[in-house]
Amino acid sequence: TGGTRSSHALGQLARAHAFLDVDGEGVRGESFPPSKRWLVVHTGGNDVLAALLFPPLLLLLWLDLVYLSLAAGLGWLRPPTRPHRWSFLGLVSAYSAQHLALLLRDAAARGHTRVLVARPPFSPSVPLAR
Repeated sequence: TGGTRSSHALGQLARAHAFLDVDGEGVRGESFPPSKRWLVVHTGGNDVLAALLFPPLLLLLWLDLVYLSLAAGLGWLRPPTRPHRWSFLGLVSAYSAQHLALLLRDAAARGHTRVLVARPPFSPSVPLAR
């Protein structure tokens, strides 16, 4: 899909620690332990793109779009405030959240105390959202 998915995040964190040295000795030999670092996590967007290649999930996306079109166009259904568990975004979100939870547990075990989790950018400027 052109990028990594949330299931790759654990391996990326391990490689980052190997690069920065687990004992906290940074690239320049300066002490920089995980508790003093910011861990910025931005994952999930490529999970959506990968899901588009899986026909059953693509069918769910089509059904979701039909449902939302009816809800908005006819006014007889209220659009949901969050995705249904068995919707396209519901299933992809659950997959991403499961891997995010594993990553955060691993990060805590490695000594990270400062973590910023960024959500995938779903906006009209992103081709997928159009």
